[in-house]
Amino acid sequence: MILSSLLMVSPETSQAVDAPTLLTPSDGDKINDPTPTFTWSITGGSADFIHIEVAYDSGFTSIADEFQAPVSSYTSSTDYVDDLYFWHIRARDSSTFLWSTWSETWDFSIDTTPPGTPLLQSPGANEHINNNDPLYDWNSVPFANYYNIEVATDIFFLSKIIDAGAAVTQYDGIPLADGTYYWQVSARDEAGNWGNPSPYRTFYVDTVAPSWPDSIYPLPSAYSGFGFITFVWAQFAPEENHYQFQIGYDSFFTSIHLDVEVDINNHTTLFHEEDVYYWHVRARDLAGNWGDWGTTRTVTIDLVYPTMNEPEDIIYTIGDTNNYISWTAIDLNALDYILYLNDELNKTGSWESGIPIIIDVDGLDIGTYNFTIVVEDKAGNEKVDTVIVNVVAVINEYGKISYLIFLTLVILPILIKFRKKRK
Repeated sequence: MILSSLLMVSPETSQAVDAPTLLTPSDGDKINDPTPTFTWSITGGSADFIHIEVAYDSGFTSIADEFQAPVSSYTSSTDYVDDLYFWHIRARDSSTFLWSTWSETWDFSIDTTPPGTPLLQSPGANEHINNNDPLYDWNSVPFANYYNIEVATDIFFLSKIIDAGAAVTQYDGIPLADGTYYWQVSARDEAGNWGNPSPYRTFYVDTVAPSWPDSIYPLPSAYSGFGFITFVWAQFAPEENHYQFQIGYDSFFTSIHLDVEVDINNHTTLFHEEDVYYWHVRARDLAGNWGDWGTTRTVTIDLVYPTMNEPEDIIYTIGDTNNYISWTAIDLNALDYILYLNDELNKTGSWESGIPIIIDVDGLDIGTYNFTIVVEDKAGNEKVDTVIVNVVAVINEYGKISYLIFLTLVILPILIKFRKKRK
């Protein structure tokens, strides 16, 4: 308890002046000054002295501070601790030296403890947004009744775009240009104590849509003979981390076969039916901006292998002519063929469905030849067939007779000579 007195007098109950009117601290006030200044006003007489009491209870049985002096205001010379206080005052008449009645009793609180730090909600840490005028939101702080929000273009908050107060935990700011921003919020309580700013958060304003992804695979106007196909497209920048991939039955994508969103730049799908499919891709950046659709490509699913006749093997006598192999393959998506002779590449070419592939086999030396053809359609489906060609020496119907005459002409003289020797 503090007791300061320039002049001590005995209290009187007779009223010479009106009781003072209290001014500050106001009733129920919360202040953060541990040495508050008390002010009042006196009417209805002339006072030369005041008597002020500050207590911890409304009955003034526990006095925290007491002061008497010829003053019009009073400031404590010793810090008050944080607590609830009650105060009243009376005045002494300057001519009769009689004390007035006590003024009414007011209470006030000393609070020098700052409130906590707000927890920022949105924009989130390192969040990318496509809204130039974001709504800032943070958690309320116990005992806080006011907040200050700062938005800057640097982490030291030297270049502030927003520096504003708010009585609620939201703030609708001003439009921002695309760029990188930092924000923080401080809380103030009823006593006027400001807490520390929250840890700043970074956010990015981006209203520009990403470019469309270039399609990589399958190639334009591709054909596939496999049910599973992996579609691949380019990824230009890390922020293009999300894609919408569509496969349609027409170039306007009015009839959709597949519509998915993925976080990687490829997607594998299974086709069960043969058809011409159209596909395209678009990208979404981290701020949620969708770009334009990329170039539309087609892929034709062909799960049917070519069919082809299987010619008989050929045998001919060396020197014979008009010997050939005729293969006829059937397929709607005919492409190329490869011909192997004795397992070595002999010839390549294109083929058409239903049009014979004629291979001339005249002029071969005596021997056995293996002709193998591989026909392929645009989807990579293949059909293989092999024809064996044998080329033999000249053998005619007089071959055996000529051989017997030869033997007769050689052996007969020998037999005649042998008989003569015996005789």
